[in-house]
Amino acid sequence: MVIRNGEIFLLNAHISPLPTASTHIHPDATRTRKLLLKQAEINRLIGKVEQRGFTLVPLDLHYKKGRVKCEIALAKGKNSTTNATP
Repeated sequence: MVIRNGEIFLLNAHISPLPTASTHIHPDATRTRKLLLKQAEINRLIGKVEQRGFTLVPLDLHYKKGRVKCEIALAKGKNSTTNATP
């Protein structure tokens, strides 16, 4: 996921088109997709990603009424400690 101009985009996620969709249009399955979020949600997520070192991770993708729903989470990496000998 990437943040551009105050909007959140999902990159390189493979979302196959529905088999019941139009047969003459063949969309790219891995194109960049804009996530539809309310401005307050976007501001909260951007604040946590930029200030506290969190990252956005997509957890679940599924179809609902012809649209793709994406469940996202804020994740924080593990602390990396080096094995330094005294």
